[in-house]
Amino acid sequence: MTTQPPPLPPAEELDRIERVFMQRLGARIRELRLARGYTLLDLTETHGLSKTWLSQAENGQEAVTARSAVRLAIAFDVEPYELYLEPAAEPPPRAERKQPIPEALPRTALTHRVAEFRAQIGRRIYDLRTIQGMSLDMIAELTGLDRKQLGFIEAGTSDSAHSIVRIADAIGVMPHELYLPRDQSGIREKKPSRRKRRRGA
Repeated sequence: MTTQPPPLPPAEELDRIERVFMQRLGARIRELRLARGYTLLDLTETHGLSKTWLSQAENGQEAVTARSAVRLAIAFDVEPYELYLEPAAEPPPRAERKQPIPEALPRTALTHRVAEFRAQIGRRIYDLRTIQGMSLDMIAELTGLDRKQLGFIEAGTSDSAHSIVRIADAIGVMPHELYLPRDQSGIREKKPSRRKRRRGA
């Protein structure tokens, strides 16, 4: 009979989930880059993304804000949510023939695209918490985040990159699910947060 390891304390479990999420996102960014034959320097020169930051993001060591996700999506010619899809089990070799790199957007157009993506994330959080019957006050209590800040995130006026794991855990979904649009993910009920179950026990 196999003995199961004891569950991690809540804070350590959240750290583990965040590491897995960032590694998954980084692997997906690398996958998209290599599939197009781009180097890190290509993206630095054409889209002004720091080579050091890109390398760290691909290795799961840097958070990716909505603005950075949109800039990467433009460079890869995909929708921002596609950065959060499941990466291949093994990264592909770099394409032998480099694809043309789309031009960076002007600042105003980029700001508009970022606002759209933040609004999409906010709607997704709202949809999932309301289907669970959870109020913003409840999410604030479970996450330790400020209720006003949560309201800004849902309204799409504030970035959620550094709070997404705690919000997802409170609602009972995996972090990447909060980045998917309604028509790509569906809305379905999930088990609530571990902390919610303990408090109600």
